[in-house]
Amino acid sequence: MVPAASRYVVSVNAEAGAWLREGQGLEVCGDAVSCRNAIERYDRALALLDGADPSARKARAIVWMNRGNASQRTGVEFGFAEAIRCYDATITEFEHAFGFPSGCEGIHTYGKLQIDAQAQIDPVMLNALGAAWMNRGVALQKTRSPENLEAAVSSHERAIEVFSKLPIDRDSVFRKNLSAAFVNLADALLDFPENAGLLRAANAARYSIQLTDTRTDAEVTFAELNLKARRALIVALGGTLCGHDLDPRNREALEGEIRGTIEGGLGLARHWRVMSCEAFADLEIRLFRLGCHFLRIHHARDLNTFVRENVEDRRGTLREEFKAVAAEAIQAALEVMGRTPVQSRDFANSIVQVDVLRELRETHRWLARSGQTSALGVPQGEIGIIVNQASGAPAGC
Repeated sequence: MVPAASRYVVSVNAEAGAWLREGQGLEVCGDAVSCRNAIERYDRALALLDGADPSARKARAIVWMNRGNASQRTGVEFGFAEAIRCYDATITEFEHAFGFPSGCEGIHTYGKLQIDAQAQIDPVMLNALGAAWMNRGVALQKTRSPENLEAAVSSHERAIEVFSKLPIDRDSVFRKNLSAAFVNLADALLDFPENAGLLRAANAARYSIQLTDTRTDAEVTFAELNLKARRALIVALGGTLCGHDLDPRNREALEGEIRGTIEGGLGLARHWRVMSCEAFADLEIRLFRLGCHFLRIHHARDLNTFVRENVEDRRGTLREEFKAVAAEAIQAALEVMGRTPVQSRDFANSIVQVDVLRELRETHRWLARSGQTSALGVPQGEIGIIVNQASGAPAGC
C-alpha cells in the first residue's frame, strides 16, 4: 500500500511525487527536526497539486496523510493537533474524490452506501482512507484529553467500517489494518472513566484476535497485533471480573477466558523466542505480569506452576525481569495466605492449602537462589487498572 500510494502521486504530478518521496525519506529518521523538514517537503508537494478532479484530490489526500504522520511523530501537543488537522484534510479529499456525502464534521454513511471495493473504488485508496481515520483516532488518544476520547473511539469505528469493505483475504495488509483498528478501538475504550467501555473493549479485542490467530506463527506483524489484542482483552475482562457482582457460572467462564488468553499469548511469544526472535519481550513481560497478578488474587494454587513454566528463557536461565515480577507476586500471595488460618475441620482443603504454601515458598527460595531479585513490581491495584496506549506508529500512505 505504501509504495502504490506514493506512485499514484508521481503519476499525477512527477515533481510533487519527488517532494513526497524526499519527505518520506526524512521522516524515516524519526527525530523532530527530520519530521519538520519532511513537513516542509510535503507542503511543497501540496502546492503543486491543485484542481478539483478526483485524481488531484486523491493525490492531495496521500500527501496530507504523510504530513499528518510527520506531525504526529514530532511528539508534542501542537504536533498532535496539527496531525488531526491533516487527517481531517485527508479524509475530506478522499471523500470528495469518492463522492461520499460526508466530510469530517458530517454524518458518515459508508455502510449505507454498500461499497463494493473491488468494483467501485481502488482498494489501495479505500485502505488509505481507513488509515487516515485510524491515525486520526490515535492522535486524538495521544492528546490525553477526556473530551477527545469519544472522538477517538468514533474515528476508530470509522476506520473499521472502511477496512471492513476491503478484500482482507486477498491482501494481508488490509487484514493487518483492520486488526490494528480493532486493537486501537479497544485501547481507547479502556480509557473510558469508571470502566464504562470494558464490554465494548473486550469485543473489539476478540475481533482482532480472530483476524490474526491463524497467521501468528508465520508472520511477525500478525503475532504482534495478536499479543496486543490479548493484552487489551485481559485488561477488559479483568476489569469486568473485579468491578461486577457475577454469578459463579459467569465468573468461572470469565476466569477461564482470562487464563486461556494469557497462556495463548505467552505460548505465542515463546514460539518466536525459540526462533531467536526477541521482538515481543515487552509484550511478553506485560502478559506475564498480568498472569501473576491474576493468579495471585484469584487462583494462588496455580501461581507456582505458572511461574515455573514461564520464568526461564530457552537456555534454562531465569530472566531477571520475569524473576522479579514472579518473586513479588509469590511474596504477596504468601502474605495473604499466611493471614488465612488453616481450617482443620476441612481436612482436604487444609492439605491443599498447606501444599500450596510449601510449593510457593520453595519457588520463592528457588528464585532467590538464582540471584538477587529487584523491586520490579506487579501492579498494586486490581487487574485491569492499567494505563493503556494506542498500538504504535501511524499507518503510512
